[in-house]
Amino acid sequence: MPFTVTIQALLRAIPGCHAIAFVDLSARLALRSEAEEALPQDYYDALCIRSARLPGGQVSNVTQL
Repeated sequence: MPFTVTIQALLRAIPGCHAIAFVDLSARLALRSEAEEALPQDYYDALCIRSARLPGGQVSNVTQL
């Protein structure tokens, strides 16, 4: 299954999820994202920064920005 299809399926499968991103935390770079409505790049940049600050740099649940 192509990654694009996988990330789209995740967006639909997670209750209450409005946007999802596959990120490189070390580079703080969103590599692929999907959202119900278009979001500005600043949103994903902030998501990367916030995620990288979590203990251990591991993301399991990121709250809304």
